[in-house]
Amino acid sequence: MLLLLFVMCHCELLLMQVPVTFIYGEGDWMDPKGGARVCKEIREERGQLTPADLLVTSIPQAGHYPFLDQPDLFMKALLEHTKPYRCSQAWSTMYHVDNVSC
Repeated sequence: MLLLLFVMCHCELLLMQVPVTFIYGEGDWMDPKGGARVCKEIREERGQLTPADLLVTSIPQAGHYPFLDQPDLFMKALLEHTKPYRCSQAWSTMYHVDNVSC
């Protein structure tokens, strides 16, 4: 059952037409190599959509929940990875934001 769930999720990731980023804690029990492998497979299947697509980041001194263990570092990484989208005119128009902090 778990393998079937993994295969279904993996296939869904390959079909996604939105940027994908994996953010791990440095001490996470999950191996970031898995995220890197998935990014490589997606890159081969559909290509990289933007420079900020298919990235793997590790947050120091954090475990499986880096957003709880290191909220400031997690937010910094998240803002950095989403900067190309947050700073676009389309994003500003969609969310009715005039002065986006980039």
